Amino acid sequence: MNLDDIKNTVSEKISELTGQEVDLDAVVSDSKANLGDIKETVTSKAAELASEENTDGILDTVAGAVDSATGGKFADKIEAARDFLDSKLGDE
Repeated sequence: MNLDDIKNTVSEKISELTGQEVDLDAVVSDSKANLGDIKETVTSKAAELASEENTDGILDTVAGAVDSATGGKFADKIEAARDFLDSKLGDE
């Protein structure tokens, strides 16, 4: 059984179950187009979330919370850890 035979068999079964003709090539083509759109959206959103402004804000919030929880006893170490992470996450 080759690929065309498989596509024909699947199309026939779908038609039997739904009562509608199905063009699998069109379905696959549409799916590929949709995947491209999804990839573009996810890539764009990831870039927005990884912006310097966002990462700085998150790091500042976490560092402040940890500093408060430790009563400021480790402020220098917390700041050093925050700066190290910022150098790995941000672009500045």
